[in-house]
Amino acid sequence: MNAIVLAGGFGARLAPLTDETIKPMLNIAGSPMIDYCIKTLKKANINDIVFALHHNSEEVENHIFKEASRDTYLKENSRLVDLVNYPFYRFSIEPTPLGTAGSVKHAEHLLHDEFVVISGDCLINIDINEMVDSHRKSGAALTMAVKSSDNVHLYGVPEFGEDGLVTNYVEKPQNEIGNKERKFVNCGVYVVSKSALDFVPKNQKFDFSKNLFPILLEKKLLNAHVFNGYWFDIGSFEQYVTANEFIFEKDYFRP
Repeated sequence: MNAIVLAGGFGARLAPLTDETIKPMLNIAGSPMIDYCIKTLKKANINDIVFALHHNSEEVENHIFKEASRDTYLKENSRLVDLVNYPFYRFSIEPTPLGTAGSVKHAEHLLHDEFVVISGDCLINIDINEMVDSHRKSGAALTMAVKSSDNVHLYGVPEFGEDGLVTNYVEKPQNEIGNKERKFVNCGVYVVSKSALDFVPKNQKFDFSKNLFPILLEKKLLNAHVFNGYWFDIGSFEQYVTANEFIFEKDYFRP
């Protein structure tokens, strides 16, 4: 199993902070957001990571190369087994913005039969291995991480039963504005079987929520995995400040 980090967006909602620095490279408690994604994956022993890039791709590439150079190098007397946990980073550059699912499709040749998708601007404390188990038991083509929230109008809202099978999905329901009822929302972290990409066209803009989920819903191939850790989707200055304050207090999670 490997993973793909989506880090090609413009981060327009955080301008002017993102005028010079792309969103995944903005610092949270002194470290770029993308480093938290890498740490989450490494906690699950996922060291084969693909970075899907577009806007200012060289900024992420330069940072990843710099960080990789700090990892433990093989010594002259190292054994081959030492390579098992050695990080393996690759880059997929989109010629034009292809949407969340489209960017994954563009990197299809770099992905394993099962892989994790995580946003480069997502701070989440989730047990990826537990989520993978949920995905495999479900028989679904895609499993989304979901968490209870009272800001449901900002996110995708799935409906699902005790078995996790998603029966309905509404992206950013406007009728929920001002409604503080807590519901589960999509956190933008997925475990995906490669067969799901058969429904994604090549070289076309295609999103998970808007385009792929309706197809998987109809085929009963969409699963939800509930987790209770923390999660920040940093789409506003208020959320950016809150995330910084939280991570400073939770020093153990800093890269």
